[in-house]
Amino acid sequence: MPFHPSRWLYPLVLVPTVLVGVSACDSGSAPTLDRETFIQVYVELRIAALTQDDATLTDEDREQILAGHGITEEDLFAFADEHGDDPAYMVQVWEEIEERLNEDPEAEAEADSLR
Repeated sequence: MPFHPSRWLYPLVLVPTVLVGVSACDSGSAPTLDRETFIQVYVELRIAALTQDDATLTDEDREQILAGHGITEEDLFAFADEHGDDPAYMVQVWEEIEERLNEDPEAEAEADSLR
C-alpha cells in the first residue's frame, strides 16, 4: 500500500500545537534541548507509537524513551516554548521529523500494517 503523507500530517500539526500551547503556561527558564535531540526523540516516540495496535504510546513506554535520552517531557515543552514563536524554524524541524519518519523502513512498514 503506498505511503500517504496525510497520515503523518495530523500528529505533525497537532503535537507542535499542543506543545506550544502547554509550554506557554510554563514560565521556567531552564535550558532547552538542542534541535537534533528533539528530532531524534520525537522520531523515536512516533516509531514506538506506530508499533502499537492503536498507534498510541503508553506513559511507561514514553517515559522509558525519554529517560533513555536523559530528558523529560518538560524538556520537550521547553523546546517548543523556546522556538514556538519562530514558525519558519518549527516548520523546518517538523519537515526533518517527517523526512526521517519517511526514510525509516520500520516506521513505514508499521504504518502500512496499520492501514
